[in-house]
Amino acid sequence: MADNTTTDPLEQARGVWSDALALLHQNPSLSVRDKSWLENVYPEGMWGPTIMLCVPSEAAQQALQTELNKPLMEALRESAEQDIFPAFKIVEMKPKTEEQPEETYPRFSPAKSPAKSPANETMQGQLPIPATMPPEQDHFQSGQNRPLLDPETHLNKNATFDTFVPGDSNRFARTVALAVAEGSGHDFNPLCIYGGSGLGKTHLLNAIGNYALVKDPNLKVRYVTSEEFTNEFIEALADTNQSSGQIKEFNRRYREVDVLLIDDIQFLSGKDATLEQFFHTFNTLHQANKRIVIASDVPPKDLQGFNERLISRFESGLTVDVKPPDLETRIAILRMIATMNGSNIPNDVFNLIAERFTENIRERSVRHTNSCFFTMVAVDDQRKPAAVPPLQPQNSEDKRRYMQAQQRRQIRQELEKRYREIKADAP
Repeated sequence: MADNTTTDPLEQARGVWSDALALLHQNPSLSVRDKSWLENVYPEGMWGPTIMLCVPSEAAQQALQTELNKPLMEALRESAEQDIFPAFKIVEMKPKTEEQPEETYPRFSPAKSPAKSPANETMQGQLPIPATMPPEQDHFQSGQNRPLLDPETHLNKNATFDTFVPGDSNRFARTVALAVAEGSGHDFNPLCIYGGSGLGKTHLLNAIGNYALVKDPNLKVRYVTSEEFTNEFIEALADTNQSSGQIKEFNRRYREVDVLLIDDIQFLSGKDATLEQFFHTFNTLHQANKRIVIASDVPPKDLQGFNERLISRFESGLTVDVKPPDLETRIAILRMIATMNGSNIPNDVFNLIAERFTENIRERSVRHTNSCFFTMVAVDDQRKPAAVPPLQPQNSEDKRRYMQAQQRRQIRQELEKRYREIKADAP
């Protein structure tokens, strides 16, 4: 099994992938064609339970995500002795030159050296393990994780299961979401995902839509926020000439989809006309066995301003929550974000941020952090400035707030110091 003692993301990934690759080649259930998709696949790094695999083409990525997904997951699990989730990055293979010497790739059971077992040597029923690794400087280009919106589906193409970092706080939600995306989660319809802001609900909704389209490109998928749904409905109503077909077009747009993903459903609260329209849209899709996924900041039973008949329909499916991530998952998420942006950030900065900021990974901030400052001057009875005695908290609540204020000050000072050091070390 792979040695997980190293903390270097690349070395850890190489160890896990070398073992997993050997297991895949030895898998008798995989055909020669199946194993051909493993050619020129190599790891770029490993962060927590996520391993980044570089693939030579979109076709190879699709094969690994679909028909090879189960054996790949099993091989990774056996190699790392824990659940490992692969993420994929398409990297065009560059032709070798004399100036680019081959780099020996570690093998699972190196009975032979690479020199005695060339990369193009093929055994019966087994394809060769790649003997070379592309240059390590091949990283995600800066800004690659920025939203890339599809004009038809409104999906963020960069928000996939590959770029979703799983942990104990979200693993069940991810598993259920993947089942819905594959079309096997019939008992999960509708699926309601709830949790605080910035914990990955929107990412999961987009991942479901993107994966469903990979499985079946002919599906009609639509992602929409509650605000967008409301605005489109209002625009349709604004046309007093009903013969124009605005309402009909609106209904067609939403009632003929195969997968409807609606975000921030809680903001429909109090909008009676919109809720009525959504109720009928929901019923039409549900009766046709179409997939419906809803995201909210609270579970359906706690939604305010929703009538009971709509809440009961939400609860007829499956409700899952997404909790704040633990320390290891926060570090893995931050490393993934940095990698996708091509940023080289020291590990101690990752650790500092992950230890201090726990609530909102998307914004990399704590929601209750103060954002404004002001100065107060104490005066005596003669309206002259006077010294302010040190604060002496009188009760447990005052003591708690005092300690939190001290911690915020310490965090700010540590971050400012570290950022100054990074800036000073920069070329």
